[in-house]
Amino acid sequence: MILYKTVKEKSVAEQIIEKSRFIAHVSPIESKAEGEAFIADIRRKHRDATHNVPCMVLGDKMQVQWASDDGEPRGTAGPPILQMLVNSGITNVCIVVTRYFGGIKLGTGGLVRAYTGSAKLGIDVAGTK
Repeated sequence: MILYKTVKEKSVAEQIIEKSRFIAHVSPIESKAEGEAFIADIRRKHRDATHNVPCMVLGDKMQVQWASDDGEPRGTAGPPILQMLVNSGITNVCIVVTRYFGGIKLGTGGLVRAYTGSAKLGIDVAGTK
């Protein structure tokens, strides 16, 4: 009996949007500490990135939900990823979307589409169970 939906495995997916490089890092997690360690690892690997936007959802009823915009305009990066995960019913997952700025501003709507699209691409690569 499946109590909740989560990702099958770690994954990385990348796309270029208006010259900016977006890299989605996805990992299944079982605890907040595991998520925090995954976020720290990605930030270490991509410390030269413009942004490393983290998001995590934990618990069979999604009791723990956390996201950050990491310097992007408020509500344009982490929260939309979090909302997409909750709406999709995916839990016990941590996602970090890394952005290397390409010189073209995307606007608020463009940022929301870029971050959620990149996260969705990462989830598609990881697969769900």
